[in-house]
Amino acid sequence: MSLANNQAQGLPSLMTGTMPPGFPAHWRQLDPSSLRSFDWRVEGIDIPYVFLISGRCGSTHLASLLTDSRVCGEPSEYFNPDWMANFPEVGAANDLGEYIRYLVRARSGNRRFGFKIDHWRWEVLQSLIEVEQLFPVAQSVFFLMTRQDIVAQAHSFAVARATNIWHEYADAQSSTPRDYVPTDDEILREMSLIALAETGLSRYLERTGRSAMRLTYEELRQDPEGLLRRVGERLALEPDWLGKLSVVTSRIQRHEYARRDELIEGLKSRLAHELAFLDTWRDNFRYEEFKRLVLERRGLDLERWPAPRIEVNSA
Repeated sequence: MSLANNQAQGLPSLMTGTMPPGFPAHWRQLDPSSLRSFDWRVEGIDIPYVFLISGRCGSTHLASLLTDSRVCGEPSEYFNPDWMANFPEVGAANDLGEYIRYLVRARSGNRRFGFKIDHWRWEVLQSLIEVEQLFPVAQSVFFLMTRQDIVAQAHSFAVARATNIWHEYADAQSSTPRDYVPTDDEILREMSLIALAETGLSRYLERTGRSAMRLTYEELRQDPEGLLRRVGERLALEPDWLGKLSVVTSRIQRHEYARRDELIEGLKSRLAHELAFLDTWRDNFRYEEFKRLVLERRGLDLERWPAPRIEVNSA
């Protein structure tokens, strides 16, 4: 059984009428077709938008800036079970359809509503509602946000997973230093999940014929104004909207790791063979081949995780 299939055990089954793990227990099962009559303009929205993300790619920093600009709503991870309890709309709703309506009414701005979501949870959402009808191609705007440096991305995932510190906020009490050093095995597992997720998102876009503006972590770090300008143009924001950010600083701070750059360069050197495979097949990841490569070269079975993982599904 593949890693992706192992991770898929938590996906909902519409045939059995169950909701995904982590979703509110009081929610009733939703008929996938119940949102067919949903009309964005009746709800006061001209442009619904979605950030498809690969994780640890700067999307939370970007969402913080967009939220504080007050020009396009509050794009957050509304369908991530780990964070859903933070949203009062969860408790007010009796099912996923009501939750979406409440979010749109409370979290939109300037006639725009958006959210961000990773591949695994996008797969779950697609199994629960008819997303192609809810987000018409002609009306909706999609973005795809990834990170070019997959080793640094995997390192970020591994440290966050081990320390349970996923984001650090400027107005929060400082956390303890993150001196956790991931093993090569952890990095290989994280890279395999990242590549699976990216391939899944790319295949979704190809299958549905959607276009998505591509954004990267590196662009956001090197030229934040340029990236924000591109996002604003795609969302048809007023040309002067960036002026609203002149007094806005994202509350999300970049984690600072002890010897981070040195550790990442060491990983790249030791994992050069595996990275060469990923560079070749990252846009169309061949997981089974990668799994055999890692097993043969390192004796590492990518199916055997040292700790419980998030529940995910393959593309």
